[in-house]
Amino acid sequence: MENGIFNQLLKALMEYKGVGFISLQYRNKEGELSKRLMNIGAKLENAKKSDIDTLNEGVAYISSDKYTKADWDMAMAELKTSLVTPDKVRSDAQKNAYTVINENNGSVKINHNQLEFYLWAKSESKVVLEQGVYKVVKSSAKTIAKKSIQKAYMKSAKFRTMIIKNAEGTVKVNKQVINVDGEDRNEDVIEVVIAE
Repeated sequence: MENGIFNQLLKALMEYKGVGFISLQYRNKEGELSKRLMNIGAKLENAKKSDIDTLNEGVAYISSDKYTKADWDMAMAELKTSLVTPDKVRSDAQKNAYTVINENNGSVKINHNQLEFYLWAKSESKVVLEQGVYKVVKSSAKTIAKKSIQKAYMKSAKFRTMIIKNAEGTVKVNKQVINVDGEDRNEDVIEVVIAE
């Protein structure tokens, strides 16, 4: 993405106030290209509170041949603990790594170590356009159970940090369509609605 287009996109994100939606195409580090609908301005703390309530009320066990009920129960206990009393060292490291530069809704951050701008938002939908190449990960049964619980029941697991320069195609922010890769295209873009 050339600097002028990057600056235009960053400016549009910086001027965005409140809570609303943006649509974009995004290529991750594994090469996967996806079309995303992101809820910017959504509050992680609200999602965590909802997750605590959901987990405390109890959730239905999702059986799998990759973990046991005991793995599921341990995963549930650890997820509850992490929501109620997060790891202070890890939390401080995250806080110290980023500075929020869009105070209106917290959606734009800069990473001091990488010197890159990030979009922080809740993922509402994702359609994979091109598959990426992912390395095989050997997770423990408890970790697989945690991921299953997060995917099925936890709102906080839907929050994403995305490198702004990895956006491709068109990005629509507050009725402004930005063609970030310079290619001419006729493309349907999801309407952005700002919640008042």
